[in-house]
Amino acid sequence: MKVPGKHSLFAGLSLTFNGNPDNYLIIKNKHELYKLLSMEYFGLNVSARIQAFFRPEPAKVLSIENLSLKFNQILSIKNKKTLVIGGSRGIGAYVTKICAMMGSKVTFTYNSQKEDAILIKKDIISNNRKVKFLKLNVLNKNEVNLLDIDFDYVYYFSTPKISSNKNKR
Repeated sequence: MKVPGKHSLFAGLSLTFNGNPDNYLIIKNKHELYKLLSMEYFGLNVSARIQAFFRPEPAKVLSIENLSLKFNQILSIKNKKTLVIGGSRGIGAYVTKICAMMGSKVTFTYNSQKEDAILIKKDIISNNRKVKFLKLNVLNKNEVNLLDIDFDYVYYFSTPKISSNKNKR
């Protein structure tokens, strides 16, 4: 982890300007439950107290090749039609790959991350499986109504954006 780094949330900073000639960083406290780090930095002409929440690095979605090594082929959904809503990232990406690996005719959706969806499709196709994907905003009734409803299985992993209150008050 860089201090604070890519996998941390900045929580607070206090700066003091002084004439200290040494540079060093001290981790004063690490709260295991809340993953809160309290640090002090002393440098040339400045010292700082920093608080940041440590976040673990996001898990990478395994390739379909690696997934096939982990799953036994005793379960089969061969030739079943599967829809994975929100299937381009996270758990949805795993379900999309596993269903394709098990012989299902998979259609998955994405909303804003087309690049992720393309990578999922490429991985599945490179392992001699078929897959379709489409853009879908689950908050738009018109788009949802256009979905083909002829699926044997439907999985829902969509995570709509949480919008902020735009009221100036």
